[in-house]
Amino acid sequence: MSLRERVIEYVTANPTAKAAEVAAACGTTAQAVYQIKSDAGLSKSRKVKAAKSKAKKVVAAKPKKDKATVVEADKVNPPHYKVGGIEVIDYIKAKLTPEEFRGYLKGNVLKYVSREGHKNGDTKDLEKANWYIGRYIEEGHNTIG
Repeated sequence: MSLRERVIEYVTANPTAKAAEVAAACGTTAQAVYQIKSDAGLSKSRKVKAAKSKAKKVVAAKPKKDKATVVEADKVNPPHYKVGGIEVIDYIKAKLTPEEFRGYLKGNVLKYVSREGHKNGDTKDLEKANWYIGRYIEEGHNTIG
């Protein structure tokens, strides 16, 4: 069996194999593998590569939304927190004991206060911390009576 036939057989049986792997298995160089694959029509053609590149450019060229039309209802508790019919915080509460849930809330207060000023330079983290403090206080009253 010729080198060409060995390479073609190996590539056909292992279509995802890299040229170096094929070369090692067939006792040749990666450059020889590239040449044999190209001559046999087994390598990705430039047309396929160009089509993929063009497709990527089309995706990247999507029109951007006008910032004036985008309205975020609540920066601290946005609508995507409620996807699936239940707010994530309520799901977490349902899965934890009251003590665990208060610990979760307290941990989030600490997280948001600790990273305040390290992102975007706005007050969003403090607003989130404040939301968790309110919920923490609310949960304390709910467990007492």
